[in-house]
Amino acid sequence: MTNLLRSLQTVASAYGEKYGVNVIPSNHAATDGNNIHTVIDEENPEATWGFLTHEAAHIRYTSFDTTKPEHLAFELQKHDELKCFSVRDLFSVLNALEDNRIEYKFYQEYCGAFNTFNSMNEKLINEKLWSHEQTTDVVKSIFSFLMLYCAGSAKGMNYPSCRELSQQSSDNLKSLVSTATYNQLEDIVIASISCAGTNEAVELSIEVLKVLVNLKDQEDPQDSDSQSGDNPQDSDSQSGDNSQDSDSQSGDNPQDSDSQLGDNPQDSDSQSGDNSQDSDSQSGDNPQDSDSQ
Repeated sequence: MTNLLRSLQTVASAYGEKYGVNVIPSNHAATDGNNIHTVIDEENPEATWGFLTHEAAHIRYTSFDTTKPEHLAFELQKHDELKCFSVRDLFSVLNALEDNRIEYKFYQEYCGAFNTFNSMNEKLINEKLWSHEQTTDVVKSIFSFLMLYCAGSAKGMNYPSCRELSQQSSDNLKSLVSTATYNQLEDIVIASISCAGTNEAVELSIEVLKVLVNLKDQEDPQDSDSQSGDNPQDSDSQSGDNSQDSDSQSGDNPQDSDSQLGDNPQDSDSQSGDNSQDSDSQSGDNPQDSDSQ
């Protein structure tokens, strides 16, 4: 075991407030609450610490029971109008919002983590592993907005490295939806950093799905029942994570979020250039394979 890996394991346990956290070198970042898979780049130690810190923040703050499929299914069943959505859809939205929440909460406690998270995002952006793709697909644009906007917005986490992507995702969404719908989505995304816990992030995620239903109803007012049942992932916006493993933002392409809440929205395979959907089924946000911020 290298000295760096030993240090990562010691810090992961301290940050996660959990003894014996196991750190596993990987090409993506994710956590199941006990093990952290993370990218280790000895030439870029600041980014390495960013991936590790993001996943440790999930261990510290994320309620992994709340992200389990059975719990998310229960939450969906409370809303008849959301029967068209799957647990995977709900988890995909939650993954982005929870990443925002845990990173913001962590750097409020540890101010130095702001620069660490920013370096992580910068690495992902420079290596073209985290980007915004201009689109005319409303659903795809919304998922990109969920993943990118808060990380670079002055109203959100305001990472310097993410400001351009944040603006791009904002401009794209504004061109496709009404001002009222945009403002509603912006309010939801910015509110994610103030959530007291994962349950509140789930509630916000439900609100996002309701916006999608309303948009579909507006498009097909005569046939809203059948049409709004379209799976939002039937478009090119395949961003659903598998909710089996709770997540950040670490490397996922905003259109391909991973199945882990521990994932840094920017995490996962994307760290090393792999497609972010090849991540393991562990949870963990990055900001920002988000196995993400």
